[in-house]
Amino acid sequence: MSDGRFQPFADTSRVPDDDDWCLIVHGGAVLLRRHSEDDRIPLRRDIAPLADIAESVNFVGIWGNRQIFAMGVLPDDPEVLDDLELVPLRASYALLGDEQWVLASRAAQVVEWDRNHRFCGRCGQATIKMETELGRKCPSCGLIAFPRISPATITLIERGHEILLAHGTHHTEGMYALIAGFVEAGETLEECVQRETLEEIGIEVDQVRYFGSQSWPFPHSIMLGFTAQYRSGEIAVDPTEITDARWFTLDAMPMIPARMSIARRLIDDWIVRQGGDPDRM
Repeated sequence: MSDGRFQPFADTSRVPDDDDWCLIVHGGAVLLRRHSEDDRIPLRRDIAPLADIAESVNFVGIWGNRQIFAMGVLPDDPEVLDDLELVPLRASYALLGDEQWVLASRAAQVVEWDRNHRFCGRCGQATIKMETELGRKCPSCGLIAFPRISPATITLIERGHEILLAHGTHHTEGMYALIAGFVEAGETLEECVQRETLEEIGIEVDQVRYFGSQSWPFPHSIMLGFTAQYRSGEIAVDPTEITDARWFTLDAMPMIPARMSIARRLIDDWIVRQGGDPDRM
């Protein structure tokens, strides 16, 4: 494994060497080495047959002394080589860990952006890649398309020694998580927290405080974490989004999100503040 941390860059003049990492993205999954415990990300030489037919190749940055490239393969099922496997992006976290999962996350978002902006959204002309920025520019009207980032808030709501958790319509059975939603045009982050909470579970909150953020490549979001205090109202869920919401205490917690998510970071922080041990949850 190369030493150092990831440094994102954009440079269309770079091409992958045999020893560079190449993340092939296909259908919401990334291609990883099957049997290596240290280096799950394949080298250019490992995926040569697929790299040669990739529909997009984007240099995304450097890890130590190693270049990293994101590649998208054609819509047909790719020929997966014997020692490689396609792993859903979310599941790849368990194989890559915090630092290398950032690479897979960036690769997935860059490939989707590159695929979706081949043509100008204003005049329809074919776009070209910019040399030193991650952007595609229309040579006719000058419109530039950068990778789309959709901000969303996710909020831990407290009431005394209780925390509000909700089971969403898309959640795993039995799992309860935090209230989240996309920021709307003309809205502040704090206003988004208050609106989403009122819309989804029918209560009002105040004392909204920023906690932290996380890139969330499903498909191109950034999650902005907040804490808030209960102000008023009774739980009344929006059934299109939430099937159940309840107040929980530390000694009666349900199944909660995995550690890859900022939702879990928020909940773990609350557990510590309540005198508990997150590792026991």
